[in-house]
Amino acid sequence: DAPWGIFIAPDQRIPGYETFSYFHPAFFYESVLNLFLFSLLYSLLQRKRPLGSVTMLYFIGYGVIRFFMDFVRIDPMPLFAGLRFSQWISIVFIFTSVFFLLKQKTAHHWRDGRESNF
Repeated sequence: DAPWGIFIAPDQRIPGYETFSYFHPAFFYESVLNLFLFSLLYSLLQRKRPLGSVTMLYFIGYGVIRFFMDFVRIDPMPLFAGLRFSQWISIVFIFTSVFFLLKQKTAHHWRDGRESNF
């Protein structure tokens, strides 16, 4: 019922959704969130950061975006334990990236290649 819903012709609708006419523009939501993530990460690049930290933050950010966007999507995809396969991949990316960020915090490797003592 949102005013920005996208009309999909009846012959193009996924089985089970034949009675609905308008759908969420999930691709648009994801694009806006990715643009926001890019802006945030770009601003972090302007500061001195440990090596790879911005990449790990990207994996965390995109993983969170993709995880929640999959609740809006209606395309058929098999579920495992109530979540889509792409959501499980997102969870793996998030936890792996958090692990590397925490590990890196103890290593103190900075972007210019020098090690820091603080």
